[in-house]
Amino acid sequence: MDIISSLRNKYATDEYMSRKLEQYLNHLPVLMKTIEETQQEREVKRTEIRNAREAFVSSFTQSHPYYYIPQTELYLDHDRFTVVPEDHILHRIGTNMEKSLMGSKFKITQNILKSYKEKNIYKAPMDAYMLKLVIQSLPFSKSYATYFLTILGDILLNKRNDVIYYLDVSYKPFLKQLNRSICLLLHKSVGDVFKHKYHEHQYELCRVFSCTCTVHEMPDPLRVVVAAINLSTKYGSSDAYVRNSDIHDSVFMLQRHTPDSLIESFLSMYTTPTGPPISYKDLYFLWKTFLRENYLPYVVTQHKFKTVTQGKPLCMNLTLTQIPLLNIKHFWEKYMVFDEDASYDIQEIVDLYNQYERVPIQVSTMKAFLSVEYPQMTDQIPNIKCVLWDKEFEIETAMEVYKHHDYSENMDDMYAFYLEYTLLHHRKPVTKPYFEKHVMI
Repeated sequence: MDIISSLRNKYATDEYMSRKLEQYLNHLPVLMKTIEETQQEREVKRTEIRNAREAFVSSFTQSHPYYYIPQTELYLDHDRFTVVPEDHILHRIGTNMEKSLMGSKFKITQNILKSYKEKNIYKAPMDAYMLKLVIQSLPFSKSYATYFLTILGDILLNKRNDVIYYLDVSYKPFLKQLNRSICLLLHKSVGDVFKHKYHEHQYELCRVFSCTCTVHEMPDPLRVVVAAINLSTKYGSSDAYVRNSDIHDSVFMLQRHTPDSLIESFLSMYTTPTGPPISYKDLYFLWKTFLRENYLPYVVTQHKFKTVTQGKPLCMNLTLTQIPLLNIKHFWEKYMVFDEDASYDIQEIVDLYNQYERVPIQVSTMKAFLSVEYPQMTDQIPNIKCVLWDKEFEIETAMEVYKHHDYSENMDDMYAFYLEYTLLHHRKPVTKPYFEKHVMI
């Protein structure tokens, strides 16, 4: 009112300005009403836009569940279990957004991305069916697959411990490839705790996987990661899981022993105080068999083993399974020599063994022997020669005879002649690939 009085006094002598002032004052209530209504309409509109924006953000994040991978700034598409870049989400936001919200697109996008980044991959759930599929995709039994995933989860969630996990060397390619895939996804290595050789680790910190790796397809690393995190969260730790599982005894085998007690356990199973004596070489071979049967690396030095067993009256106490392995060892020592140019198939060695030994064996028995002496051996055994069958010499002899017949450099003709030659002389023929590799004319 002071302002109005001041204006009236100011223009009291000016009829025109005084009249205009009164006109504006009379119109002021209508003007203020209009301004008030406009402001209220704007507020209603802002509320509607804010509610629509929040509704869209809520609806979009619920219908498109993504989980952030901060290490690589990628996102997990939880519906499809695939990795997608941020641009993929931005495209989806724009595609699903109504025109009325386009003015708020930037703010909506920022709110959605903020929501996703608060839910990183370590919070991603996995249902029981999907978890079952992941477990079945791993080259382990169900219990060991669950244990393996829980170990990975412990590593990913930084549950620090000094435990070492021993796996058979057959798992080396699988672990290498899986570790590489997880490193690319999370920039984190998970392979350091898995070992194939013993390096003076404390027995109480050692865990053993009693299994070997069979042929398999590489599992989806993204699903493995989510399954691992879920299982580690569920059980608390890998040790907590395995203590209540059916693999407890085998996993904690080393934890229950010292080097001396482990050797004594072996001796009680494989030897007896009376009976046929056993040589140290055969005893040490049986020790390696014992380690192999229990999926253990060489957890005792040969010097330690010799010290503990030396002077003991040890005699053989072998089972029907162990006797053939020891017989193969004796056959191997007697007839097999190193030759960098020669190689044999396992079946060829089995055939030779059965030809010269009284008790025949199966290929599986030979593989069991080789798994002890040559754990990384395949069906082809390189760099050895059996003195009972000099394959190269027989090929050379046959080809010398071949030169005096209708000579042809056609490989099929040469191999056909070689087969006739071996049949005539009652000799075992080599395979055609081996023949082609070693024939010299």
